[in-house]
Amino acid sequence: MFAQRTRTLKLSLFAILSAFVVELVFGIFSNSLALITDSVHALLDSIVTVVLLLAARFAIKPPDAEHTYGHGKIESLGGLIGGIAIFLIACFFIVEAIIRIQSPPPSVFPTTLVLIAALYTICTDIFRIVLLNRSIKKVGGVTLKADLYHAAMDFGSTLVVVAGIVLVSFGFHDGDFVAALFLGMLLVFLSLKLHPQNCA
Repeated sequence: MFAQRTRTLKLSLFAILSAFVVELVFGIFSNSLALITDSVHALLDSIVTVVLLLAARFAIKPPDAEHTYGHGKIESLGGLIGGIAIFLIACFFIVEAIIRIQSPPPSVFPTTLVLIAALYTICTDIFRIVLLNRSIKKVGGVTLKADLYHAAMDFGSTLVVVAGIVLVSFGFHDGDFVAALFLGMLLVFLSLKLHPQNCA
């Protein structure tokens, strides 16, 4: 049971890290704020998945003299840390999106690169959702449920990026920045949902 949880979380971590690299590189080359924002979201989600992986390892340790009720509370602490990090990054991107909306539109915005990166991320999100769903049905566990929640939020945030691409392709140059602004607010919501009481 424990081995399957850790194996599932490791596969989930590998998938989201690959999405982070693809989105960051393609976001920089395409000058897409929405894609770079989503890549940072993927990086933070990777960090949270690492915390969940460590939590899964520590949570099974038996009670000792210093932890008479066991080590299960580390999962709640991981959720709190992840929530604070996401909230701060979200605030930064909201401000950056507002500044960019007030600036002249970029002269070049290669939407094909952004679309390729976004589609890759959508595929990794679907992979994670299916993988985590199957493991939850077999072995359950708070850590797997928390990572499933993150995967679902990743999927939603990437759809926002795609919406921004569509708007840009139709001539609405602020579409990318509006998508980044909306994504920043979505990340604020996610950070609040990562409160320990909501991760159970």
